Amino acid sequence: MNIDVSKIFISSSSQATLQPLRSRLKISLEDAGHKPIMYEYGDLGLYTDDPNQDCLNKVKDSDVLVLFISNKSGSFSRSNPNITITYAEFITALRHDKIVIPIVETHILQFYINHMKEELERAIHKYVEQHDHNPRFTYPIVKSLLQEHKEGDTVLHKKINEAGVEEFIWAFVHDSFTMTRWTYNYAIADTPDLCTFLLKVLSQVLRNSMKFYLHEKEITQNLLLYDELTVYQDSVTKFMKCLSNSVLNLPLFFKTLAEYLPGQAIYDPYSDYAEHPVPIVNISECKAITLYKRKGDLLLFVDSYGTKTPTAHFNINDEDSFVSQTYNKDMENDELLFYSEDKQMIYMTKKTGELVLSFHFYLSEGWSSRRVNSYEADITSAIMDKRQTFDFAMDLLGGMLNG
Repeated sequence: MNIDVSKIFISSSSQATLQPLRSRLKISLEDAGHKPIMYEYGDLGLYTDDPNQDCLNKVKDSDVLVLFISNKSGSFSRSNPNITITYAEFITALRHDKIVIPIVETHILQFYINHMKEELERAIHKYVEQHDHNPRFTYPIVKSLLQEHKEGDTVLHKKINEAGVEEFIWAFVHDSFTMTRWTYNYAIADTPDLCTFLLKVLSQVLRNSMKFYLHEKEITQNLLLYDELTVYQDSVTKFMKCLSNSVLNLPLFFKTLAEYLPGQAIYDPYSDYAEHPVPIVNISECKAITLYKRKGDLLLFVDSYGTKTPTAHFNINDEDSFVSQTYNKDMENDELLFYSEDKQMIYMTKKTGELVLSFHFYLSEGWSSRRVNSYEADITSAIMDKRQTFDFAMDLLGGMLNG
């Protein structure tokens, strides 16, 4: 993001009372070196037959969404009666990690905090207790709550009527207040002062956000490491449950290990430049695991998962056996890939001490062995997505069964 040319999408209902603000704000933002994007000024470019989607696409292309909430709901979405077009812009900005600056009419936000917030939170909590999940939309909860007050002719119902605010706005204010890091209130009628206030807010928010932007790579890497550590810790707990009285429950161990070998897609290297990359082949989740252990000149079957007819043994010098080849290569730090064109099956093998494991995966298409070999590194990388977990499992297995 470049602060000097920040793209700022101005979102609000099209009510007449907001038009002077929108017009003045466009001038103020341009004078400050920003690029405002506003529907009424043709900033969406070439329109399609779906102007609502045009707006959402521009939200995705923006750096900041400034949202004004007053007393009018605006147009509701044709495809979803629980949200308005403005609300769709708001949610789209949040889902695409845009900076969202909501500004709510002062008396509306104060009314919500003083009279609606706790009531609405209780109603949502009641919904969760009844349905065991959060409501997908807040508006139906608001309508039900307001209907209860109307039927009961409560004091709150009279106060809400006197506020002159359309029902949907209470849902919008609630979601804005709970989903964003900040929600400002301002008397929107004070257009010049509000423009000055917004420029100050933008300067502060963008300046603070740039600190994170400059360290985005480092922050992202740390988050990924945190996610990996969480998965690893969870897997260690699961694998340790496979031990009972110092004996490893192999069927349970294999079943647990297979959970960390999920299906993956392989993409062409050039697909990174495509908007919607299409996989060239899919690798299934791990379908079977077999374990063999050397005894004399034989590699004897020990146990398996997902296969009913495992081979009982292989001669250690059997050149046609993937298991024997793996044992003789003596590459304990690496995994080997083999492929059966007839079965359309990938076999990933691993040696640990006197043990050899074979993991079976289906390919979604019938590739040649030559093509599989050309994508060997990509396939191995996809299968070994949970490397730390896999290595821990191999250390545990080797420590329990070798010797």
